Amino acid sequence: MTATDPTTQPIELGTAAKKLAENQQLLAAFQCFESGGLTFEEIPLPKLPKAQGFALIDSLYSPDERFAQGFYKYKVDILKHPEQLAWQNTLEELEHYKETLKAEYDTDDCVYTVGYYEAGSQEQTPDNYIPVGIYCMRPLATHERGEELVQALTDLNLSDTYAGNNAIVHSFSLLKDFRNLEMLKYIFISIGLKALRMGYQHIFFFMSDYRLKSIYKRYGLTFPADLKFRNSQHTIGCYSLTEDNLAYIVTSLQQLLSPPSA
Repeated sequence: MTATDPTTQPIELGTAAKKLAENQQLLAAFQCFESGGLTFEEIPLPKLPKAQGFALIDSLYSPDERFAQGFYKYKVDILKHPEQLAWQNTLEELEHYKETLKAEYDTDDCVYTVGYYEAGSQEQTPDNYIPVGIYCMRPLATHERGEELVQALTDLNLSDTYAGNNAIVHSFSLLKDFRNLEMLKYIFISIGLKALRMGYQHIFFFMSDYRLKSIYKRYGLTFPADLKFRNSQHTIGCYSLTEDNLAYIVTSLQQLLSPPSA
C-alpha cells in the first residue's frame, strides 16, 4: 500500500468506504486472520483473565523485546544520553508502562490484544487464547498528550488538514517471534476498520521507535515534516481514511474471501 496525501484527497464516504459499509460479508471475513498455520483474532485486554493479561504485559515490556529496543535507541540517538544512562532510563520506562497498564487493566477499554487459540481447542475462550501483541487506540482528546499534539498541528498550520474526529494509536508491539509484515498488515486493516466504524478521520501514531517510519509508510502512514511532540521529540505519524487507504482495505478483505489457488 502506498502512502496517500490527505491534503489532496479529502476525507469523505467514497466508493471504497461505501463498499465496506454495505458489504457485511467483507467485514465478517475479517473476524479472524490466518498466518503461519495459526488463526489470529483480537480480544480487548480487559476481557482476558488478569493473570494472562499481566503475563503478556510483562513479556512485551521485557528488556529483550521491541519496546525496550525502541526506548533505548530513542534515548541514545535522539536524547543523546550516554549508553549506561539510556539503558537505566529504558528499564525505568518499561516498569512505568507495565505498572500503568496493570493499574488501569479493568477500566481501560481502548487496549486490544492480538493472539491465537491453542491448537485442538474444543472451545474458543479467553482461557485457551494465546495473546502475542497489543495496541491502544483511543480518541485523541482523551490521550494524556492529546492537547500537545493538537498544539503541534496548530504550530505547523496543519489544523485544517487534519481537522475532524481523530484518534491516536500508541503502545503497539508484537512479541519478536510474531513480528512480520503480514501481521503488521493485519493490524493496520483492523485499525482502519475500527476507525471507519467509530467515525474517525485521522489516526495519529505515537511512535517510540522512529526507525519504523519506512516500514509504516508501506501501509499508508504519512509523516508530516517536523510533526513531533515538542518536549520529547517523539515522531508522530498519521493514518488517514483516504479513498486509497480504504480501497486497499477492500482489496485485502476480498483476498481473504478468495479461495486459495490450486
